[in-house]
Amino acid sequence: MKYISEQLTSNIIKEWNNGENILITAPTGSGKTTWVKNILSKNSKSVLVLVNRSNLKKQLDKKFKGTNVAISTYQYIESSIRTGRSLDIEKYDTIVCDEAHYFISDSGFNHFTDLSLSLVLLSNSIKIFMSATIEELEEYFNHVGIVVNDIQNFEFDNNISKIYSYQN
Repeated sequence: MKYISEQLTSNIIKEWNNGENILITAPTGSGKTTWVKNILSKNSKSVLVLVNRSNLKKQLDKKFKGTNVAISTYQYIESSIRTGRSLDIEKYDTIVCDEAHYFISDSGFNHFTDLSLSLVLLSNSIKIFMSATIEELEEYFNHVGIVVNDIQNFEFDNNISKIYSYQN
């Protein structure tokens, strides 16, 4: 398979409408973040990317510096809601939930994942949920009646033929 940037093109993005929920599942290394930077950001006025770890946020802050893409963490959103801090996510026409399995996988020890998920779902932005392991979130959406407007499922074969290890 090609990288998702080669298949999930501007033409497909233009078919998405405000308020829609889009699921993208593709393995690690298939180019999800590169797609956000090179394709999605050029087809959106403003993009908010939510991530599940502060180290990932720092990494993406550097990668998206000077673009129309803002990076935040789910935990910041949850903390803001719990403390009454003002949030204006409606200013983004697209919200990307990277590592979207977070809403399910972290809920066992973080009892506030539903706060960030609810805020995102109530937004009138295009909502894109991306993960290599999105099946449980998709099942949850089906169970509670959340409409998924488009599902993009990518398989990626990176054909690793050798693995090297080094010993000190």
